[in-house]
Order: sequence, then C-alpha cells, then structure tokens
Amino acid sequence: MTVEHINQLYQQKRFDEAEQAAKQLLHHEPHNVDALYVFALVMQAQMQFAKALELILKLLELNPNHLFAHTVLTFCCAQLGLADLALPYLQRREQSNVAGEQSWLAGLYTNLAMYDKALSIQQAASLAHPDDPYAQYTMGTIQMAAGQTAVGMLNYRHLASRKMFRTFRQDLLNQGWNVEQYWEGESVVGKTILLFPVGGYGDYMQFCRYVKGLKALGAKRILGLVYNHRIHGLLRSCADLEIIDNHNGHEFDCWTDPFGLCAYLHPKFGYLAQPKYLTAPVSASAEELVQNIRIRAAGRRCIGLAWHSETHDAVGRNIPLANLLPLFGMPNVHWVIFQRGVALTEFQNTGLASLCTVVDEDVTFDEAAAIVSGLDGVASIDSFMTHLSGSIGQKVYFLAGRSLDWRHMNEETVSLWYPNTTIIRQPTLGDWRGVIQQLQVDLNLSI
Repeated sequence: MTVEHINQLYQQKRFDEAEQAAKQLLHHEPHNVDALYVFALVMQAQMQFAKALELILKLLELNPNHLFAHTVLTFCCAQLGLADLALPYLQRREQSNVAGEQSWLAGLYTNLAMYDKALSIQQAASLAHPDDPYAQYTMGTIQMAAGQTAVGMLNYRHLASRKMFRTFRQDLLNQGWNVEQYWEGESVVGKTILLFPVGGYGDYMQFCRYVKGLKALGAKRILGLVYNHRIHGLLRSCADLEIIDNHNGHEFDCWTDPFGLCAYLHPKFGYLAQPKYLTAPVSASAEELVQNIRIRAAGRRCIGLAWHSETHDAVGRNIPLANLLPLFGMPNVHWVIFQRGVALTEFQNTGLASLCTVVDEDVTFDEAAAIVSGLDGVASIDSFMTHLSGSIGQKVYFLAGRSLDWRHMNEETVSLWYPNTTIIRQPTLGDWRGVIQQLQVDLNLSI
C-alpha cells in the first residue's frame, strides 16, 4: 500500500477504499506526512471535518511548513466554527515576502471570513509586487468579498488581462489561442466576439447576462463557445448569444471569457439584475417528472434541494447532511433532491429518499432547468444550481456560509444578481443549523 495508490483512489472518488487503505498504511507508518495529508483530504471530501482536522493537526506537528495542509486546516475550522484554532498556524506563515504565498495566505483568512486580516495581508502583497497580475487580481476578489465593490472590480480586471494569460494560462496559449486577441475592454463596435468557457457552467450562466451589454456597445455578433451539448438548449435562450461547439471555421475579432465580461462590463452596466434572462428548454421527460412530483407532493410545495458540490473549491460551502435533517420533517414541503456522488450516496443510506423525489444524478443541465422551472423554488448552496435557478427566474433560497465568494459582495440577505434570490447566511462561522432554521422560517412564511 502506497500514498500514490491512496491518492489515486481519492482522485477516483472511491473514498471508502481510500479511507481503509490510508488507515492500513498509517498503522504501519504513523508519521507518514503524505499519508496523513491524503487521508485528511478523503475525510474532508466525505464531510467528516472533525476527523480531517485531527489528521491535519497531527501532520502540522510533524511538519509545520506543509503548505497544502493549511488549506485543509482553514476549511475544517470554518466548517466547525473554530477559526481561533487555525490562527497560530496561519500567523507563522506571515513572514513570507513571496507574492504567491502572501496571496495564498490572504485567501486562507478569507476562508475564515476574516476579511480585514485578509485585506491587510493582500494589500502588502499588492504594494510589494505591483507588476504581479495574480496579486492584484486577488486583492480585487478579497475587496469585493469584503463589500468594497468598485475598487475591487478595478483590481479584478487583472484576471481578465493578456498579462495574466501570458503568465499563468500557458495551457490555453499552447492550444493556439492568440493572447493578443484577448479582449481588454476595447471598443467592440462592428466586431465579432467569441465567449470562451473559462470557469464552471455556473459562471457561464451568471455572466452571459453581459452579452446584452456587448450588444448595446455595438458588437456585431457574440459567439458562445460551449463544448457540452447538455447545456446548449438553456444557453441558446440568451438573447444575441450564438452557441457553437467548436470555434474552428468561425471568424472572430477578439475573444473573452465569462469573468472578462464581468470585469469590463460591470463598471458600465452594473449587475444587470433581471428576474429572468434565460429560459428552460422544453423537455417531455422533465414535464412528465414534474407531473409525477406534483402527484407525490399531494398539494405540498415542491422545493429543489442541493447541499453539496464535488468541485475542488466548494469544501467550505458544502453542508453536512446532519444539519439538513429537520427539513425532511416539514409537513408542508416535498423535497426534490438535485444531488450526486458521495452526498447522494450518503443521503440514500439514511432511508430518507423514500420521502422525497430524487432527480437522476446524470440529468443534463437543460433537463434540470426544465424540472426547476416546474417547481415552487430551490434551496441550494453556492453552485451551478443557484445560477441555473436564478437565471430562469425561479425563487431561490441561497444557503450561504459566513465566507462568501467575491461575487456576492458580502451581502447578508439580498442577491445583487438575482432579484428572486434570498441569501440565508450563517449567523456565525460554521453555524449551518442556523441557516436551516431560517430556511424553515422563510418557507413557512411564504406559504
């Protein structure tokens, strides 16, 4: 048994096997730092944050300078409401003058919703490294996360710059993308712009709203490159966006990505908040499922629910299942589960699935949109589900931690992007029970 094998199991999401293998290896090699780290990742992926924290603390006793361990440390402390426990470990790292490490450290304080501390560290990094686009971009994200929208967006533009691509996105340049054609806010009058899919599908759904802004500025055509056909129907409903699945054979004057649209058009047009700017495609299978959901609900409200994402940066947003249990005792709600992977398996093992409707985990984005449009609302963590549901005008209860992604501008209850979305934020760090209690109150009041 080797660390490499355990890591392979972890990457394949075979968490039970990885856990057993890690235990076996650590039984023989209890001070194996690499094994401790991978084991902590496995526990974190299964939302067993107390166990993951225990492993990381042991690791840091053996190797206080293990950089990646600090990321797991802050995510676990945030989930458990133990910010003070992480501080001595972070403070030891504050002497570095390397721009990348300073930005990384500032991000760790952001994980703990300690925005003032994060701003202080990142301000020093930005001043010390004024030519580093990553340092300036990180400054912008932290400023916006702290609610400093205007100045934050100006610094955020460093992400959407040719310099950033030259420095940090050589992978795209190696694929033949011409960095000199990357759009940095120049005039688009009479031009054809290609929207490249950097980021996740939620980012594309959220920021395609700015296609309207490009058109208002005089753009001739906007081509939306989307490789995944499972979302084409939804995105084709975006006015003036021509969806293509391959850029070969298409001529365009410049290209950008969803974050570039936000960086350069938000200062001109604001949030472009609209009750609805995408339309769910017609789906016979989705319509049939919604009919069956309504029959099972027997007059109760039908609310979609998503509490976990397997993306690498979602650990701090995921809600441990135990906190959700009170929801399934609500007599006036029929829950429609949009979940997959380890979280779905854990849910099914509780026996609660018989009380709900569980949507197939292989459902397409187009089908999911059609199903959501037939429900009475959606409660979701910060994931593609919040953007999909918000963009088609559905009522959304956004279940949020104290540490919020920059795009939410440190708002407590109001979404600046989606008029029909209500943010329900942790009262204190790690307090998911408070979020669920407030969701119950809001649902009962809206009946």
